[in-house]
Amino acid sequence: MLHPGEQLTIYRRIYNTYKFFPSPESDFWVGFSSTDKIIKQDYAKADTKYFNNIQNSFLFGVLLFASLFIFFFFIIVREKVYLYFSLYLLSLGIGRFNIYSEMYHVFFREYPVLYVYIFQFIWFLSIFFLIYFIRYLLNTKQFLPWWNKFLVVSTIVFTLTYLISLINQFSTNYNLLLDKILQNENIILALSIPVVILMSLKRIKTSKVLIFIVLPLQIAWSICFTIFSLGGLQTTWHSIETILLSCLVISFSWILLHRFADLRKQIVQKELEKEIERSKLIESQKIELEEQVTYRTAELKESLKNLKSTQAQLIQSEKLASLGEMTAGIAHEIQNPLNFVNNFSEVNKELLVEMNEEIE
Repeated sequence: MLHPGEQLTIYRRIYNTYKFFPSPESDFWVGFSSTDKIIKQDYAKADTKYFNNIQNSFLFGVLLFASLFIFFFFIIVREKVYLYFSLYLLSLGIGRFNIYSEMYHVFFREYPVLYVYIFQFIWFLSIFFLIYFIRYLLNTKQFLPWWNKFLVVSTIVFTLTYLISLINQFSTNYNLLLDKILQNENIILALSIPVVILMSLKRIKTSKVLIFIVLPLQIAWSICFTIFSLGGLQTTWHSIETILLSCLVISFSWILLHRFADLRKQIVQKELEKEIERSKLIESQKIELEEQVTYRTAELKESLKNLKSTQAQLIQSEKLASLGEMTAGIAHEIQNPLNFVNNFSEVNKELLVEMNEEIE
């Protein structure tokens, strides 16, 4: 009970038992304030946190729906760019849902250690899948081979550094140099994305959405992320990132939808070309068959003509043979009386000779 005009100083000792993320500068903070000011700050923070929780929960639902929607396109066309973008949206949504521990209070209240692992790993997956999505979207392996190698090597180095840092964070020791290296690698990857997009404009034909919307948004996000990583924009970064990421997700989704429409047109065009080629093949086969039928018909006509000629010759031969047999028969029949006459004449000659001799 304080009387009017009396003051009471209260000291509160706070133990930092959360060893997963110790502060690089110190293990606890000391501050001086009044009760009214602390209450007002708590109310303000509670209101802000409540609004941000609603915002992050809504954003998580939208990103989850978009992730499933893009994954549906991956099932249809089987292109990895849709898979990586779907995984990027999923990891980004889980990360946004996890900023103010909404995920912890909803799903992991009884599993705090598992929550810490997921919280650490989910932000790594978002940048990892984003890099792979950019690589496959811009086809850097074919059009930007040097930048593709740079992104691959940078991603591998970032992964190894992140794993080492993760193992180190879950130990009792804290390595400030390793944390700075990881922070610089994260900044390099973030800044390399707009550079790769800018370089791709000179090599490949890109859409106006990528040039006039995605590129400025990606540049703004990379710059703001760099400033935040270096210690700036601490109070406004959450709102700025939400707006920029929302616009980027919508823009990338628009590009992928148009890409899907173009793929559908290409598939239809290929099917049409195959159908035309099939029709041409059928037409050529039809012409070839007609030529074969004409040729075979001509052969059959010639064979029929030869067959008729042969048949006529055979009939003529049979007629001649029959006539020969008949002539031979007639000659034979004629030959017998002639032989009789000849023999009778010879006998008469002999009789005449004998008669003349008798007469004499």
